[in-house]
Amino acid sequence: MYEFLYRKLKFKKERFHLFVYISEGLRNGSTIVELLETIKESYGDKNKYIQKYIQKTLYCMEELGDSEAEALYKSSLISLEEKQSIEHIFSSEPYKAMIFLNEKTSNEDNLKWAIGMLFFPTIFILLLYIIFQPELKEMTNEMLAPVNNLSLKKIAVPDWFEDRTMFLSYLTLVLGVMFGLFGFVSYLKKYNIPLLFKIFKIKEREFILNNFEIIQSLLNSGQSLMRSVELLSEQTNDIVAKKIFSEIRSSMQEGDKFMYEVLKKYNIDSATISYIMSGEKNNSVNNAIRSVVNYNRDRYNLLISILSKYLQLAGEIIMTLIILLPLIDIINVTTIGTLNFQV
Repeated sequence: MYEFLYRKLKFKKERFHLFVYISEGLRNGSTIVELLETIKESYGDKNKYIQKYIQKTLYCMEELGDSEAEALYKSSLISLEEKQSIEHIFSSEPYKAMIFLNEKTSNEDNLKWAIGMLFFPTIFILLLYIIFQPELKEMTNEMLAPVNNLSLKKIAVPDWFEDRTMFLSYLTLVLGVMFGLFGFVSYLKKYNIPLLFKIFKIKEREFILNNFEIIQSLLNSGQSLMRSVELLSEQTNDIVAKKIFSEIRSSMQEGDKFMYEVLKKYNIDSATISYIMSGEKNNSVNNAIRSVVNYNRDRYNLLISILSKYLQLAGEIIMTLIILLPLIDIINVTTIGTLNFQV
């Protein structure tokens, strides 16, 4: 139970720091075994779970003779898809394998965080209203008591505070919209990838970065473009990449289409298509892929900064309205409402 909670709440963050440490060490000439041995001792008794994963990784490498990627997979530090993505990268640029894993995880979480910043403030305020609804009703009654004790016509408590029904209804609506949005994205991933990329540009950028960085590293390690496409088409978790690269693999095997022609069907932006088309036709795919990665990295970072700014602002505006509307009703009944006073 504790390990399950750990993997849900803390594992990603601590894995990120571990991989940053490993990538820097590998870049400076250390071996992954040396780095893992050193940090295992540094952890001490502070984190028994990450220490257990490190110990299992070392055992697989030293005792079983597994490769770095295989050992990391067996110890549960990385998934099967991640293992398939980095096992060839380790042969030429091992430190980039760790960087890739961290960037890929970060890319996958960015849309979730952006949507979270839009909905979380509102959900938080509605939960507070639900919890403290009885106290707010009592406070309103106390403010109205001097008038209601004398007036023949009682001033009613606003509908917001009669019971929790209205707050629960709004909370259900907000949660429904949020999960509906996630469900809509999942539906488009399965059945309409071109529309997914058209509506959610961030998903297009993530697809390009997460997959073309792999292709770039595989090409640098001596793999062919065809082999790189085959590896990406074998992914099991990313249904978008699996579908697109399976189609690219079939087209390349049959020789009827270039890669850029398949990507064009999926609403990939024109600059990316142009880079790939130029690389395929001029036999300079490696340079083209590098340009694709750099171009999309810049655009992705710009898109993330915009989403972080404006979705957060929208979330704060909605939260402010949710805070103010019930309070404005209290002010109305305790000021304007008293004009209906009848002796």
